[in-house]
Amino acid sequence: MKNDSANKMMRQVLIILAVCSLLIAIQGISNNDLWGFLTWMGLMFIFFFFPVDIDFLNSKIERISDLNKIAVPIDIYSAIGLKMGGLLWLIGFIGQVWFTG
Repeated sequence: MKNDSANKMMRQVLIILAVCSLLIAIQGISNNDLWGFLTWMGLMFIFFFFPVDIDFLNSKIERISDLNKIAVPIDIYSAIGLKMGGLLWLIGFIGQVWFTG
């Protein structure tokens, strides 16, 4: 029962972060900041589609080989959302560093 309430609280925090990222992205596009918009939209996707499993987040990792033993419960829509978010964030970050200057 404790994990259910912790998962629910974690999901609420991630949704709040996703909404804040969306608002900052909208502010960025209104200021003609394409790279900032892409970066914040990527973060919004990452926050929204992040898998919420407290057991996964609390797992012990002592060596890099321990990462192979961790199973992440994720569906195809979350995987696509995370990949899209990572790609948008990376494009926005590289665009800010490379093309703004």
